[in-house]
Amino acid sequence: MIVYCKESEQKVFLVAANIIAAQILKKPESVLGVMNYSEETKGIRRILMRWTEDGYADFSQASLIDYEKSNSYLSDVDLLFVEVSKNSNFSRGYEVYQTCKEAETVLMVVKGKEQARMIKDIFESSVLSENPMAILREHECVMLVGDKEALSRLSKTGIWYE
Repeated sequence: MIVYCKESEQKVFLVAANIIAAQILKKPESVLGVMNYSEETKGIRRILMRWTEDGYADFSQASLIDYEKSNSYLSDVDLLFVEVSKNSNFSRGYEVYQTCKEAETVLMVVKGKEQARMIKDIFESSVLSENPMAILREHECVMLVGDKEALSRLSKTGIWYE
């Protein structure tokens, strides 16, 4: 797991936007999956739109699939964007598990101290969490981007960038 711990919401959004743009540069026809996207992370979308308008990023060949609007788990996803917030709904257990398991890369964005316990449970709880997102412990490529408050309960294992 690679963890990006940033001081501000804007820096969290900038790192997440860079990861998404890098995926598109690497593979222009990428399939991007979105899980639990809300207005709280619209700053990422604004950054990507500005980069597209300025010619730095081209999403014209990419596909976007919204997990919430699908009837089953998402397969063949190159990059799965997951927002963790107070409104996150991971109730479709098996489908969440399969979607995360099959995604090539999972980008998880989290901010705020309210999410610190959930992040700790997902990645470090000694008891296998009832949260289907706990599958991410076994995933080969997880990028966790968050502010210091949201990541405050995590031990600094793996690769950390501050």
